[in-house]
Amino acid sequence: MRETVHRRLGKSVAGAALATVEAAARAAITLPCSAGAEEQAPAEHGRGTGRDPLTDDEIRRAGRTAPIGPRRA
Repeated sequence: MRETVHRRLGKSVAGAALATVEAAARAAITLPCSAGAEEQAPAEHGRGTGRDPLTDDEIRRAGRTAPIGPRRA
């Protein structure tokens, strides 16, 4: 009986450890690189015109994040 309980407890502890590691990995993947860092946001300058007024800096950052170009199938 003791061996059965010991094995079951070991499996439970191993499962909890794997779940903890998996949760930490998901958090590391989904958070931006500067998460937790005390980094200053860039200052906003003039506004654009139209329905979606992006500044030049915002457009430049968006271009670095998701480059626009021909899609490959």
